[in-house]
Amino acid sequence: MEREKEIRWLGSSYNDLLAFPDEPRRQAGFQLSKIQAGLDPDDWKPFDVVGPGTREIRVRETHGIFRVMYVAKFVEAVYVLHCFQKKPEPPATRIKPLPKRVIAQSSTTERNNHDHRHSNPSRHPPGANLFLELGFPAEEAARLHAASQKQINDTRLLKEQLMTELSSWIEQHHLKQSEAAVILMVSRPRVSDVVNKKTTKFTIDTLVEMLSRIGKPVTLAVG
Repeated sequence: MEREKEIRWLGSSYNDLLAFPDEPRRQAGFQLSKIQAGLDPDDWKPFDVVGPGTREIRVRETHGIFRVMYVAKFVEAVYVLHCFQKKPEPPATRIKPLPKRVIAQSSTTERNNHDHRHSNPSRHPPGANLFLELGFPAEEAARLHAASQKQINDTRLLKEQLMTELSSWIEQHHLKQSEAAVILMVSRPRVSDVVNKKTTKFTIDTLVEMLSRIGKPVTLAVG
């Protein structure tokens, strides 16, 4: 299982997220929890105009459309850059690109900072209840955290099941990984990742597509 990352809030992103209405803030918490666990959020797009590796979470609610921009490519943490409600004008006109190496510099500063998180609200450690930090009452935060962890565990379990099907097919046909890669239309390292159950490197859609290429259609049912 992949190690969960901490969240580091840059600039005013934490306070801006706290200003979201309850439901968009709740949904943002679910999506950020997934990212901490190495999974993709439900609805996102790349936003490289802000900086390489930047992604944008899209939360659509009755209150409007809300955005959370983040970078998750670094080993030590997920960096949250901007949180805002979408306006009619393009976001690029309202958000300045990050200065060069700003995230790397922030990372170095954070490594040298050993304060406890209560004296350093710019950090959210792995394993802690994110919803509590996002301002929800303790009882609701506990319920939301439990629901979030169940979603994450269910997603991991489903990916592992799909990977087991692929691994079993490779074994049953006595295929080398290079041979399986040709049939699955992926690189050999990708086959190795499947065999070694590296769930964070695949989406469910990708695994389903790989199974369809070997004549194993998958039907997902909501329980």
